Amino acid sequence: MKALLQLVFILNLALINAQNNPSIAITKDDGFPYTPQNLLVGDIITYIITVTNTGDVTLNNIEVTDDNATLTTSNPIASLAPGASATVTATHVITQADLDAGQYVNQATATTTFNGATITDLSDDTDTDAPLGDDDPTITFFVQSPSIAVLKDDNLSYTAQNMSVGDEITYTIEVTNTGNVNLNNIEVTDNNANISGNSGIIQSLSPGASATVTATHVITQADINAGQVSNQATATYVIAGQSFDVLSTDPGTGNPPITESPTVTLLSSTNNISFPNLSKINIYPNPAKEYIKITSKDIVINHYQIFDISGKLLVDKLFPTNSKIDISDFNSGLYLIKFKIDKGIIIKKFFVE
Repeated sequence: MKALLQLVFILNLALINAQNNPSIAITKDDGFPYTPQNLLVGDIITYIITVTNTGDVTLNNIEVTDDNATLTTSNPIASLAPGASATVTATHVITQADLDAGQYVNQATATTTFNGATITDLSDDTDTDAPLGDDDPTITFFVQSPSIAVLKDDNLSYTAQNMSVGDEITYTIEVTNTGNVNLNNIEVTDNNANISGNSGIIQSLSPGASATVTATHVITQADINAGQVSNQATATYVIAGQSFDVLSTDPGTGNPPITESPTVTLLSSTNNISFPNLSKINIYPNPAKEYIKITSKDIVINHYQIFDISGKLLVDKLFPTNSKIDISDFNSGLYLIKFKIDKGIIIKKFFVE
């Protein structure tokens, strides 16, 4: 009889277990499509976590955990009948490390017990474009916009400098991270100047931060003969295996300055040329599109020449009687105009939009 009772007990327990199939499923949605999002440091991702009772028995005290997000609604879920669902919300504040990584990977867990057995499930991403199968983490992708600006200043006024062979021009090269990701090992090079100090390597720049590099150029006779030194630096950075080169901009080329314009230092040869007061000649409009008008005070202009920023001669003419010079065929950029007058020359700059 005792053996019969034991058999009945075992059969009843087996029958109960066969009828009870506890299970749960959990999904996690970040509210974004499966494409990179234009989000910033400090922005918040809000997750909707849905827990569903996929079994045939009521489950109680279902606890949702998430190591990489902050739960913002009540937890645990008190009770779920078969087929029923409940939602929990969670948030994550975007960090610079997230943007640098280009994505944020996150997954929640739902856990409960039934008849002493642990019932658990990892969250699944609800996005149908996600490449993984069940229990794949929720991934939020970010738009990465790496960029830098490079300013190169000769620290001199934009007038002809009385410099001799062997004199030095000292440049300040400022590199600014204008993008949204950290950049490392930015290399500054300059084919016409010597980089000082740290070999031109900027180890790290966070978004919005700047660093400076100095460089020097020794004046040559060829520079004196040309009447100028045109110089430009390059900053190179690598991200995601791709290299980017950015040319320097002369901050003296306007407000805002012309992007990637060489830094030009005007030179004078004091042996045979005099440079009268630059304020005696004015150019307007400046910047210009179709023409420039020249006004002069107490001086007579006989002749003029126009050069591009590389020093190439573009125009060499007698000064017009109406003081108006056509520039409609010029590309946008910075130009130098040299006026020949009775007492020497005057060099000025103008911009074409």
